[in-house]
Amino acid sequence: VQLVGPRVRLHSPKKVAREQHFMDVAAAREKWGVEPSQMVSLLAMTGDATDSIPGIPGIGRKKAASLLQVYGDLQCVLDAAERGPLQAKGVGPKLRESIRTSHEQVRTNEKLLRLMEVPGLNIGDWRGQCKAVNWDQQWYDRVKAFSDQENMQGLGQTLQFVRRKIMSSSVRSR
Repeated sequence: VQLVGPRVRLHSPKKVAREQHFMDVAAAREKWGVEPSQMVSLLAMTGDATDSIPGIPGIGRKKAASLLQVYGDLQCVLDAAERGPLQAKGVGPKLRESIRTSHEQVRTNEKLLRLMEVPGLNIGDWRGQCKAVNWDQQWYDRVKAFSDQENMQGLGQTLQFVRRKIMSSSVRSR
């Protein structure tokens, strides 16, 4: 979501309605309560169970969004917690102390969550460099082994969905 902007939308297939959905800046703001550029700060505070990233105890999505709406970014939230009481809705002394004691973990979370530029990488015309992946059983087995090894539960669930699609399309094409 952190990449969503004026020229970038996030594709998200809705499984229930079997329809395609594209998330733009307004939809991201509505869903998460923050700007896409604040997503790293939000997830650093709330954690991300899909990637086994622990959050600040007692801070969920709404409280993290409230803090970011008042203070702007993670560093400002951490600085404000060090200075004194926080001015965000629903954040009292206990949560302030939780933020203060989770400072190191939250900083680590932020580093893990932030997409980074790779020095020297020039993707140029990326469309010409992309190749179609043969989503066969061998591909599935390799990616599944990787997701299990890295404890990437969300990827594992997505793979199960993709595998069902692969199997159903291969049965139909026979």
